[in-house]
Amino acid sequence: MFPIRCSRVAQLVALAAAGAAASGSVHAAPAQFECYDFSGLAVGSKYTVGDMIDARYATITIKPYFINGTPAAAEVRGVTVNQSQIAGGPAPEARLYLVTVNVVPKSRATRVRMNVAQSIAQDGAFANANIEVNGEKHESPSGIAGLDGKIIGRPANGKAKLSSSITPQGGGNWHSGTLEIRADPGNIESFSLGMHSGMIDNLCFAK
Repeated sequence: MFPIRCSRVAQLVALAAAGAAASGSVHAAPAQFECYDFSGLAVGSKYTVGDMIDARYATITIKPYFINGTPAAAEVRGVTVNQSQIAGGPAPEARLYLVTVNVVPKSRATRVRMNVAQSIAQDGAFANANIEVNGEKHESPSGIAGLDGKIIGRPANGKAKLSSSITPQGGGNWHSGTLEIRADPGNIESFSLGMHSGMIDNLCFAK
């Protein structure tokens, strides 16, 4: 058997690539996510409405949580950095209590993905979730799980499709999984997520 010369190898590679393209088997490279996991914040740190958090790839502003159009005004509301793993990412994670986090990416983002958890009583109490994308706000009475498949966003700023996979865990009140926001079309200029009681972790962005 004779060795194949380099020029012949190049020809074979080119032919294989052309054949793959013709057959439709060439796929775009998967999105590269840049993630923030809250490990840069001291466990026990607390933030209230009006405070800002530098999340490396985005700026997070703490805003009110709404229930049926009325903002929650409890003095204990806020975000706390907890040494827990309820949302599914590595410890620590951010606990939301009666607040909404507004996230503004620092650079172009077309996809956002995060680990989430929501505490929902057996009778369905506390399921209400706040969501906003590119300036359009909604309340979801069926929680984060009820956001799956929704398309929101002001047309002038860009629409986005929501993908939610969240299920009850361990027979308790916690429901956890992932939430993804995908621009369709355009960019994700801002988004917000609010819960009565919940967790977020691994806040990831892709261009």
